[in-house]
Amino acid sequence: MLYVNIKESTPIFPFVEDLDELSVNAQLELIKQCPSINLKQPQTRKSVLEFVRALFVYYFQIPAMDFELSSDLLEDVEKQVWAKELEVPEDEVTHGRLFTHVDSEGNHTGGVSDKGMLLMSLFMFDIADVTGIHVVDESDDYTFCAKESEFKSYYECKTVAELVDIIYRVSIKCLK
Repeated sequence: MLYVNIKESTPIFPFVEDLDELSVNAQLELIKQCPSINLKQPQTRKSVLEFVRALFVYYFQIPAMDFELSSDLLEDVEKQVWAKELEVPEDEVTHGRLFTHVDSEGNHTGGVSDKGMLLMSLFMFDIADVTGIHVVDESDDYTFCAKESEFKSYYECKTVAELVDIIYRVSIKCLK
């Protein structure tokens, strides 16, 4: 069983390299821009989609995105983030490899692709706080419990619709 505790949305800092270089006042102004969602209030798929759009724009500090529910998280969202970071058009974004080693012929081998790493950082470190969705131990306070098969993991999401669906279904479940 999954034990889920719905808390108030907590503002997070965006995924920016120079955060430590900002003054305290600049950091406070930045965090005030963080979108929030109250899953203890009725939500619609549209309101959750708008939250997800605002979250991606804020978290990755990219221009407003006009993606749809069918948009691919890696090809339509993360690719735009890499294009901004690398200062290249989206169609020129290619993925590299991390933790490679050089063989005796000077070729880089092994390692892992960096494709998906930006989204993974959001899912791993920040999405629970900004959505208020926390999976907790059975002994902790929880808002509801569900079968493990009832909800996908964020990491399994391929499209914006799948991510929106998780958040929307959680909002419905906690209102029952």
